[in-house]
Amino acid sequence: MTSEDRVSFVLTSALAIKKIKALDVIKEESQDHRDDADARFNADFTVMAGELSKLISALICALGGELPANGRHKECEEEELRAAA
Repeated sequence: MTSEDRVSFVLTSALAIKKIKALDVIKEESQDHRDDADARFNADFTVMAGELSKLISALICALGGELPANGRHKECEEEELRAAA
């Protein structure tokens, strides 16, 4: 799978994200710092952290969102209240 044509990854049946790889678009963005290894590392890390943040948010949304703190979706609670009435 790919996210916004910037990051490729594999989503397993257990919903684990594996084989994360930055695509050429991201690699090209960090070419500005090719002479300074520390600056290149910092730029790569910052860009990849931002991309992973967007990827995780998009996956959560695509998979139905997060569960609330009580571990149950509001729709499930409303269904149980209707069934109990």
